[in-house]
Amino acid sequence: MKRIISLIAFILMLTVAELQAQTVIKGNVTDTSSEPLFNVSVLVHNAGSNLIIAYGFSDIDGNYEISFNSPSDSLDIKTNSSFYEKITKRIANTSQTIDFVLKEEVYELKGVTVMARPIEKTNDTVEYFVDS
Repeated sequence: MKRIISLIAFILMLTVAELQAQTVIKGNVTDTSSEPLFNVSVLVHNAGSNLIIAYGFSDIDGNYEISFNSPSDSLDIKTNSSFYEKITKRIANTSQTIDFVLKEEVYELKGVTVMARPIEKTNDTVEYFVDS
């Protein structure tokens, strides 16, 4: 009887350990001059889906680490940062190191038009428009 209980307990522990297995994706985010990029969001999606299953941010040294569970065989990992182009990589659902090198994305404005009334000064009074 003790042997059967021990065997059942062992099988249950293996099952629980398998359910708690996590995939860990880590890596580094740099720009084209190899400088680390801070606060870049790294998103993990099931392949072909827009549903975010995990995310993380790069630290001051450009390093990130994301732990998650997903039944999918393949994943899309995406970067998102202001002023840098977005990158998407399709990877297998295994723990691994994925590094990103982001190119700067330049936005050029054709012009800026100010539509508000200017501030006016009359003697000792400053008048300006306050929109409520």
